[in-house]
Amino acid sequence: MKAVQPIKALVLLTLLAGCGNMPDSQELSGSVSALVAAVRGHRGAPAPNVPASDLKVAKWSKTPLLFVSLPKLRGYRSMFRDINVNADVVTWLSPEGADISLRNGVLIQTRGLTNDLMSSQAPTAREIGKGSGTTERKMAYLNGADQTFVASYQCSLRTIGQATENFGPHKVQLKHVNEVCAGPSGSFTNQYWLDGTSRIWKSVQWVSEKTGYATMLVAGE
Repeated sequence: MKAVQPIKALVLLTLLAGCGNMPDSQELSGSVSALVAAVRGHRGAPAPNVPASDLKVAKWSKTPLLFVSLPKLRGYRSMFRDINVNADVVTWLSPEGADISLRNGVLIQTRGLTNDLMSSQAPTAREIGKGSGTTERKMAYLNGADQTFVASYQCSLRTIGQATENFGPHKVQLKHVNEVCAGPSGSFTNQYWLDGTSRIWKSVQWVSEKTGYATMLVAGE
């Protein structure tokens, strides 16, 4: 991970100073067995190799928190705080200075990771929540010469099942949806667990070839 940038570090320290109820190390209730079954994936597309432990996070917080793990980056795990909300896009910052941007829970950008996702044209959470149909993705990266190139993918959505899980005080009925994407640059399988309003409570989403998958789990209001 990159060193903390001074401005981001100042923002983060300010946020942490005002937070008196940071969570203890405790498992968030959830169906770990469902995750283990889910990550086996589809035939014909690589499944994310996500340990079941990556769906275990600190106990529920009354402040916005997002637990993020990157198994390919030496099992990196961190708790991200929200630092900016712009309409339906929320940017989250880690103590190490990395940040990720989600549009209603769908990954669209990273900074400070290995081989960052510079931007992404991705399906909306509402489209994903339908649990069927086809979508397109365009994901922009930098090459070794700092030039932007775009990887295009055709994706199909499939509903895997439903389950009720506890997120702190919230008991949530979730739909599990897989998004299988393939293109000239390769293939990957994203996974989402959404409620009836298409809010994404947890997900496994592809970042890049070097970074791999990001497992993300809501751990606060």
